[in-house]
Amino acid sequence: MKTSDLLARGLGAGALAGLAGGLVSGAALSRVGALPPTASLVRADAAVAGFVVHVLIAVVLGAGFGLLVWYQRSGAGETLFWGLTYGALWWFLGPLTLMSLLLLGFLAWDVHSAQEALPSLIGYLLYGGVTGLALALLRRDRGETSAGTLWGIAGRGALAGLVAAWLLGVMLDAQSQLNAFSAVTAGPGRSAAWIASLLTGMVAGAGYALLYPRPPEGTGPGLVRGTVYGFFWWIIGPLTVLPLAAGEKLAWSLDAARAGFPALPAFLLFGAALAVGYQWLDGLLRLLFSDMVAAADREGLGTEGLRAVGRGALAGLVGGTLFTLVMIQIGALGTAARLIGSASPLAGLATRLLSVVGKPRIAWPPRTM
Repeated sequence: MKTSDLLARGLGAGALAGLAGGLVSGAALSRVGALPPTASLVRADAAVAGFVVHVLIAVVLGAGFGLLVWYQRSGAGETLFWGLTYGALWWFLGPLTLMSLLLLGFLAWDVHSAQEALPSLIGYLLYGGVTGLALALLRRDRGETSAGTLWGIAGRGALAGLVAAWLLGVMLDAQSQLNAFSAVTAGPGRSAAWIASLLTGMVAGAGYALLYPRPPEGTGPGLVRGTVYGFFWWIIGPLTVLPLAAGEKLAWSLDAARAGFPALPAFLLFGAALAVGYQWLDGLLRLLFSDMVAAADREGLGTEGLRAVGRGALAGLVGGTLFTLVMIQIGALGTAARLIGSASPLAGLATRLLSVVGKPRIAWPPRTM
């Protein structure tokens, strides 16, 4: 296929995705009265004019987004992440920079202006998320996943989400803050809060699994993905869906966001726990039920585990040595020596080195062929 045809496909799909994101975010921004500045770009005051201009700009920005990410072989989850990043970038370039220069003649790069533009930030994040998901659907390879596999992936995600919601609920309930997580759907009463929390966890877990059907190698990337996913759910849930379901305005103002802030740490922790739990569950299932046979020249799990222990011990020794130099400078070796009933700095040095060598990290889940 010619390069021009490939570019046209990316631009066209991005424009369609931008149209979807523009319609959703434009309808939301119109409910909070954040479209008049957009209408003023064409010297109009009507909300309809602002909505039309917003959608047209969204189509153009979507075409640019499609051109940037169309040829990256990333899944729906990565495309959602890049969509959120793209929306946040254009919030900075748009309301705080270009629109401020055109309408006011100065850059709105101060704290007060950023606080005033908070509704448009949430709108741009919503636009980026919807645009990313729409582009992922348009780019999806036909027939790459069977219906049965999709149900299995969603089921594993729902299970991981259920466990993550339960663990988080136990911690929040001990502090009488369960409603911080379940307020998106909960009615009055502790039982209703628990049911809402678990149902929210299952739905969110299934959605995460569909976005990331193949977990990344390593827990670190999964934690980043899960935290971003939890933040996205905080925007969609307490700030957007719940007010709309109650027939109220969107909670996109600064005061409403402050009132809903206690729920944000709960959503971030839930997203991180969900990502790690889903990754470990997927690795365990692949380890138990994989039909693939390891290559003859591949080492067994025992040998790989011993090698991992050795690498971890070496890494701990190097890192501990550097940190011990700092402890020597601040005179903290005496504290380590007292752990074994001694006051000698040499005993503290030996205790410190043995403690860091004894903390190897073994990668999990194990790699499969």
